[in-house]
Order: sequence, then C-alpha cells, then structure tokens
Amino acid sequence: MLLIRLRRPRAPWPRLIRQAGTVASLGATLALGIRLVHALLKLLLEHFNPTMSIPVSVPGPSRLSWLACQTTQPHLVGVVVLASWLVLALGGRRLRERGWIDRGAIAVGLGWVGLLLVDLLRNEPP
Repeated sequence: MLLIRLRRPRAPWPRLIRQAGTVASLGATLALGIRLVHALLKLLLEHFNPTMSIPVSVPGPSRLSWLACQTTQPHLVGVVVLASWLVLALGGRRLRERGWIDRGAIAVGLGWVGLLLVDLLRNEPP
C-alpha cells in the first residue's frame, strides 16, 4: 500500500504523513525492514562464526525459512502500527482522505494489530 500511496498524483508530503494509512504503512515497512536487517546480520555472523548456532524450533528447516520466520513477527509490527497511530492521535494531526488507498492501508494496519492480538491471546504469559 505504501508504494501505491507514494505514486503521483498524491497529496503533499506534510499532509501525507498525517494520514493514518500512510503512517501505518511506513511503520510496518520500517519494522519489517529492521527485522530483516537484524536476521540477515545474525545469519552472516553465524556463517563466519560456526560455533554460534541459530536457534531453530522446527526440525530440519532451511536457513531461508528461519529468515522468513524471524522477519515476519506480527507482534512487533502490530506494536509499531499501534504506537504510530497513538502518536498521530495524541498530536491531533490526523487527517482522513476519502480515497480507497488510505482506507486500504488502514485495513492492512488493522490486520497487523489483529495479528498482534491473536499472538497475545495465543501465547500464555510465563
């Protein structure tokens, strides 16, 4: 949704970053990007340091599947989306756009928050 939102014609940048859908998309992209870099660095360190082992819970998975599991952690992305919406709401700067792009991005953000809730309900506290 972020790529669609950034295509022209679009609103000016100051107005664009006050929309809930754009903020959710930016937050989710940033969180996933940081997790990807972190997981790649772990793989790289494991490659050059064979004594360090990557914890794998499923027997016999490939490194690529481990990377995918490490990158897509819904609780992290859900927290980032919720935090970005909270900052937007507390700042009083939230704008709505009538178009489908903002509503679609909000729906994707709600999906991340829903995955966060499912993950919280599924995992019992220690």
